Amino acid sequence: MKKYLVILLALSSLLLIGCDKNGTDSVREIVVSGTEFSFTPDVIELEEFEKVNITFKNDGEMPHSFFIKRFAIGTEVLEPGEEETIEFEAPEKGEYKVICTVAGHEQEGMEGMIIVK
Repeated sequence: MKKYLVILLALSSLLLIGCDKNGTDSVREIVVSGTEFSFTPDVIELEEFEKVNITFKNDGEMPHSFFIKRFAIGTEVLEPGEEETIEFEAPEKGEYKVICTVAGHEQEGMEGMIIVK
């Protein structure tokens, strides 16, 4: 009986080796809506090194994008009704500005923030 218990504990330990601090290999799904001239939500809070998929939906009436400046990653410029998902792992703690790359939209206030805790 002890032999089987030891084997069970060893297998359980192996299952946990590949897991993150929350005990899963999950990827967090976040949806951001873009309209004239804002993102909703305009602030996204993440944990350090958290894996995320951000789906940007252009719910506006003109082209928009979602772009994380410091890392130069984001969506293409999307037409109204289109959506695109970007996948990444949250970086070290800090605040990272998000903008719409369409000319003049950042200046109109189409910006947001990713805060990594």
